[in-house]
Amino acid sequence: RSKDDQHLCPPVVRSCGGRGEAAELCQGSSVSHDIDSSQVMRYEHGMALCREDVLLICGQYEEVRYHYERLSSAIHAVLASVVERRGLKHMVTHRAKGKGSLDRKLWNNREKFARSDFKDSLSPPLKDLAAARVLLYLAEDVDPVVEDLSRHFSDAGHHVELKDQREQGRQYSAYHLQVTCDGRALADGALVGLSPATVFEIQVCTLAAHIWNELEHDIIYKQPSGKPDAAQVELLQALHGVLDLGSRTASRLMKHTAGQINKNTTAINGADELRFSLQTRSGGCALRGDFQALFELLSGLIDPLNNAALHDLFLAG
Repeated sequence: RSKDDQHLCPPVVRSCGGRGEAAELCQGSSVSHDIDSSQVMRYEHGMALCREDVLLICGQYEEVRYHYERLSSAIHAVLASVVERRGLKHMVTHRAKGKGSLDRKLWNNREKFARSDFKDSLSPPLKDLAAARVLLYLAEDVDPVVEDLSRHFSDAGHHVELKDQREQGRQYSAYHLQVTCDGRALADGALVGLSPATVFEIQVCTLAAHIWNELEHDIIYKQPSGKPDAAQVELLQALHGVLDLGSRTASRLMKHTAGQINKNTTAINGADELRFSLQTRSGGCALRGDFQALFELLSGLIDPLNNAALHDLFLAG
């Protein structure tokens, strides 16, 4: 073990399990091979985590990770159902936290956690072992979806803590919903093997924001310093501008397309609308004739009579 680990871990002897064996965890010796992660440590109240604590917690998590995978899958299904009611373009992803990610989180935050925090369960205090994301195409869809999700889980009896992570001075942009279960499963068997007060996290943001958030996340949480260098700062700023332009362009395109679809599928009502539609198709040329008789004829042949149907009629010859 490194000198840093020896410095960070105060001397302590812990009894591990019912075998009557002890291991000196933080005084230069290795953990006994007879100790496995399913056994219960004696937690000292208020003591920060040392390296062996982190490894043991990660080992405990690996033994129950499949429970969190099942929970995250159930969350995915709920989120998709709620968002689809609005008919919005979106993507939903889910995951159970990876062991490496958990290791980094615990070690980087070792002063914030105490050994006694994990005496009863992993979640809480860990709030993102099961997590899901809702990624939306349009920025204006984010707030309504957050409201829908908060209402859905609150109405089901769960406690929802909403955190707006769109901080001033930062380009990170997302809502985080931390949902504490009240003991009732989200779906059949979703909470089997987990604490009835398990906490899971939902993030809601745009697709463009997600790209930026993920790349900044890698810098902060995966590189040793946790801070971007000058090149990364410049590139993140440039990327934010490109993504912002792309997001606004996508919004304009989607709205224009929706308008075109609506115009082409809206029923043509009367001779005047038929004249306008045909003149538009002809490039604005003035047309003469009995449009009332033509409207009555086409209405009897085409149902519904709209621009899309006229387009198909012209293609058919």
